[in-house]
Amino acid sequence: GENPPVDKLLPTRPLTQVRGDRSQLLSFDRAGLPFDSESADLLNAAYFGFVDAPQASDGRIRFLPMAVNFRGEVFASLVLETLMLYTGASPDDVVVDLAGGQVTVPRKEEPALHIPIDARGRYYINYNYTIEDLFQPEDGIFQAVPYSRLGAMLVEKQQGRPSDELKSLPALEGRIVLVGLTGGGFDTVLTPLSHVAVPGVLTHLNALTNILQQDYFYPTPAWAFWLTFFLLVTALAWILLTVNFVMLTPIGVAAMAGYTLWTYGLFLFANLWVPTANPLVAIFVLSFSVTVFRYFTQEREKTRIK
Repeated sequence: GENPPVDKLLPTRPLTQVRGDRSQLLSFDRAGLPFDSESADLLNAAYFGFVDAPQASDGRIRFLPMAVNFRGEVFASLVLETLMLYTGASPDDVVVDLAGGQVTVPRKEEPALHIPIDARGRYYINYNYTIEDLFQPEDGIFQAVPYSRLGAMLVEKQQGRPSDELKSLPALEGRIVLVGLTGGGFDTVLTPLSHVAVPGVLTHLNALTNILQQDYFYPTPAWAFWLTFFLLVTALAWILLTVNFVMLTPIGVAAMAGYTLWTYGLFLFANLWVPTANPLVAIFVLSFSVTVFRYFTQEREKTRIK
């Protein structure tokens, strides 16, 4: 179904505790449902969450919106709606603080979940898991069952001969189950860590796992990055202008390698994302420019001496 009225999304209700500038949220005037919007029984029983995630300029999915603006009302994304149902939190309990950069989901018997977001309500996904992890139940994270095999197991159960495979499936009570397409070419996306398209359901699985484990990935604040990078580039420029000419290339290479290792270390040990590609280009251009400048400066000096 297409474009349901807001009042037909019941029992899904908009979030009421939204603080900050709502105009920054991802906005939709239309929404699609997985079934006919006139199916009253399903509409009255099902909860809905927005699935779409904006792509970056390189076509990769780095963020998932936690809340979106739908016709003037703020609704939860699929991930946030799933967490609300899982924890028993109502739309009146959840706090979306755009100014403070956090979504708070209360839990009855455990501390509240705190989800870091940016001013646009987007959560930065920490891609800990890949498509291979879906089919490695021994890790204890996910246990995927292909559609075809699940259908066969249900037929066997209906016929009174449940297989050992069906018996080995975990109980669904207390678990989150996502249904998604994993076949090639169906609902696929690119992630920062993938070279080929992967099933879109992975973005939601990773986000849910991040939040439940409180294992977050933080982009570096722009001011902190640019200040640090400016100091590093200034120091590198001073070194390149003062050392012996034969050391320029080794120092430039060492600077690029050191910056790469530094960003990788922050990513690996502090869950901190620091821009890599453009700064490396800037370091290369600086090193090359200083080398060319000093070369022609020395050539002029030699010519003057002669």
